[in-house]
Order: sequence, then C-alpha cells, then structure tokens
Amino acid sequence: MKSNDQRSGRASALLFCDLDAFKTINDRDGHAVGDTVLQTTAERVRRCLRRDDLAARLGGDELLVMVFGIQDLANAETMAETIRIAAAESIATMAGPVAISLSIGVVLIDPRQPIDSLIQQADQAMDEAKRLGRNRVVPIQLLSPVQERPT
Repeated sequence: MKSNDQRSGRASALLFCDLDAFKTINDRDGHAVGDTVLQTTAERVRRCLRRDDLAARLGGDELLVMVFGIQDLANAETMAETIRIAAAESIATMAGPVAISLSIGVVLIDPRQPIDSLIQQADQAMDEAKRLGRNRVVPIQLLSPVQERPT
C-alpha cells in the first residue's frame, strides 16, 4: 500500500540531528542542565514540524526527524535549516544561559531502501556537517538502488 506522499508524487525526508558539544555541557554544568537543554531543544524541533511529521530521540544527543509531503531535497534542507536556527536560541538553565547548535544530515526517503540504510546515510551526512565545522545542514543525494554507480 502506498502512502499519501507516494500517491501524490511528493517526497519524504529523514533528518539526522546531533547536538553539538552536548557532552561538554553535561560535564561542565551537570546532567540536570543537560536534561533541560535536551527537553528545550526537543520542544523547539517539535514546533518546527507539521502535524504529520515525526521526531524521536535516538539516544544521547541524537534526534531523528521524518518530514512528509515535501517537494524535493532542497525543501528538506530548508526545513532542516529552520530547525537548526530554532535550536540555536539561548536556553535558560539553572547554570545560566546555554548556547547549543545542531549538525543535521538530510536524505530523501527512497521506499526501496531499508530504513537502516537511510538512517546510516543521514548519519554520515550529519558526520560531514560536524567535519565541516558543526552548526550546519548537509543534504546528500542518494543513488537509488536501481541506478548504476559509476565505475
């Protein structure tokens, strides 16, 4: 059975988000402050999403977001930028204001690929965002499984 997005020809995307330098905040300010940062960031991400989009914490400082009914990879990148900017606002904590940023990897969902593979590719894009200096969005265009890879 096809989803509404597949029937309408619209795309879906996977955003792999990682809170930059979160371990430093936990180590410096304590786990209660870290929890406040996680909860506030999660709420900011949620406010950026539409009714049918999904967000989940994978563990530690990683969030996975699925956005549905987008036009293309550029549209998914724009949504990720909106999330990145919202997360960057200073967070009031018992230790004082805390600044956080997100590194986000973005891939379009190809229903022919296993979800584990898509998550891994979005994670690799997020790793590239960190390598490029953090606090950025890196979209990647996937080859579909039926496309030939150049040799």
